[in-house]
Amino acid sequence: MKNSELFFKASSTSPPGENRLTRAILLQSRSHPVRVFGVMRFLGKATKGKAAVVKAIEDALQQFFDDLLLEGNRMRKFEHMLGELNKQIQDIASTQTLPSADTDMVIGFSDEGQVFATGTGRLQALFMHKTAAERYTLYELGQQFPELPEWTKCFSVILDGEWHASDIFYIAPRIPIRYLSNESLQETLVTLQPAGALKRIEQFLPATMDFGSICLKALQPTAIHSPKKLNPIASIKELAGTKETTAGLLGETSLRPSVLYTALLEMLKKPGTSGPSAILRRGVFLATKGIGFFISILFETIKVLVGVAESMGKWAFRQYTKRHSHKARIDKTKARIQDTARAIRHMPVSTRYAIATFLILIIAASFGFRMKANNAARFAERERIQTQLTFARERMQSAEASLIYGDDNQANTLLTEALLALDGISPADESLQSEKNELEGRLRNISNSAKGITTIELAAIGSLDAAHGLVRAIATQTGTPSVITASGAVYALNSLNDRFELQYESTIPNAVSFLESTSDVLIIDDTQQLYMRVNDTTIPITSGTNRLPSADGMELYGDNLYVLTSEQGQIYKMRPQGNGYEAGTLWITSSTTETRGAVSLAIDSDIYVLMPNELLRFRSGREQGFETETLDPPLTAAVQVWTNIDSSYLYVLEPSEKRIIVFNKDGSIERQYVSDALEGAIGFSVNESRARMYVTTETDFFQFTPEHLVP
Repeated sequence: MKNSELFFKASSTSPPGENRLTRAILLQSRSHPVRVFGVMRFLGKATKGKAAVVKAIEDALQQFFDDLLLEGNRMRKFEHMLGELNKQIQDIASTQTLPSADTDMVIGFSDEGQVFATGTGRLQALFMHKTAAERYTLYELGQQFPELPEWTKCFSVILDGEWHASDIFYIAPRIPIRYLSNESLQETLVTLQPAGALKRIEQFLPATMDFGSICLKALQPTAIHSPKKLNPIASIKELAGTKETTAGLLGETSLRPSVLYTALLEMLKKPGTSGPSAILRRGVFLATKGIGFFISILFETIKVLVGVAESMGKWAFRQYTKRHSHKARIDKTKARIQDTARAIRHMPVSTRYAIATFLILIIAASFGFRMKANNAARFAERERIQTQLTFARERMQSAEASLIYGDDNQANTLLTEALLALDGISPADESLQSEKNELEGRLRNISNSAKGITTIELAAIGSLDAAHGLVRAIATQTGTPSVITASGAVYALNSLNDRFELQYESTIPNAVSFLESTSDVLIIDDTQQLYMRVNDTTIPITSGTNRLPSADGMELYGDNLYVLTSEQGQIYKMRPQGNGYEAGTLWITSSTTETRGAVSLAIDSDIYVLMPNELLRFRSGREQGFETETLDPPLTAAVQVWTNIDSSYLYVLEPSEKRIIVFNKDGSIERQYVSDALEGAIGFSVNESRARMYVTTETDFFQFTPEHLVP
């Protein structure tokens, strides 16, 4: 089929809201075959730079579409538009923060013969070509675009394809397989028209997912004919004939009022009943029609009432039959009992005594057998429980011996077997239940000892003034911890009385990161502006933090500032420059583990990066192999890591498991400190020289003495 014989259907979807950074654009005209499209997605926070790029692309596509409606070489116009758009994006990138890893874009246009597209990032651009064998061949165009944009020339690769009947072109963010498999996606695109397919796909996605999409489909036109004109008189005759046929098929043979007056109406409508000379007949016609309508309604009403009365009669008859049948059964049973009692009364006295004695013996034997069976079951259950308790006690003793010889793995295996043995019994005897409880307590203590778990009591050492809001960030670099609140108030530990007290007002609200060393106090707010405390005044200073999508932790080491950005999974190294810091360079150069989503960092010449579920170590920008001893339960929601060059330990806080884990730097577990009060913790600080750990919640401060630091 020639391409000129094709026609197209197209549709697009975009998430609601003007400020969303996921957009799908589809420009088309009923009178022109060209369509201009674009899908853009920016991850992370909305910024002025991202919004400026979206606006530039929208304006460029609209201008390009208007130009395509005029005569001229469409490909040259497309290349010219891309050149101008690349310049605009380059200008925006030079003045605004544009993280390349967060940018996905595909734009292009389609006419009656071909489709052209260019883009960058990780969007799914799928071209589905239907072959002569009635099977689809898939082309992943998105994999041929650069994964990371170069802002000097953002759109550099142009791909094209030729349209054939039933071909499909689909652009959208990649959908995780847990929501919709690739096979289901392709089946939806093939079986439904574009608008229906996109709506169907959106039904599988969570409401929180920003999803913008474009779908074009080339279709083969079918023959479309104008509706056939019919003669009105012939149509009326055909309708009348159909009504007669239907009445015959339905068995219209009963005598109904409508039948009586229908014949009269037909007679009055025959030729000769119209005109001035037929006024009387016309009046008779209308009157007859009204009377007939009234009689029909009356007849139908009587019919309904008769049906209701018939149903009520049947229901009443069923209820009467049921009640009297039940009474008959009762009377029959009663009569049998009376006949049996009458027969017994007429028996000789000796026979009656014999029967009574026999019944008593049967009842006594049944009761005795039941008691014996119950006693045997109770004895067997007691024996089983005693066996389980003995087994658990033996496993406990073996586990204690394994711990003495340093075989922790064997000890944990034996303790697990002992606890499983106790879980399978529920003693009814108080003495056995007491023995079980005593064994469970000892097993837990031994298990905690084998895992290095120590239950701690946190001592309160201060609370926030409610006027200062909640704690936003905690400085852990020195042995004297301090925190900053939502209003900018700074609280610190008074070493003389071991109490947290208000130190000063920084005037910096909504801090996201806080650092206090022996010489500097640094604060980053929620706009990524860096501040320094100088002569009791907090002032903004120049640095590269303003260009970061997020600032999720910072550390000073060798006068250099290291800032963690979770959205990029990167650490920026910023050297001192004047009264501030330089723009910074990417410090992580090689990583085998995904670092986006990192929550904290700590430095001891190596840099440790904490993910919610694991701890990574980097040296000179390259990830080093680092494995920790198996935790039970494993890490799932860790929030902070701490160490320094003088410490032999790595400390990790996981509030969801109410624990602080202490690792040796070879990855082995030194100790786990657990307490219910740790569930609300947001940070901690360590003073190893004083053998103190300080824990901060959003409103309160606590301390405890870690046993592993006590000589």
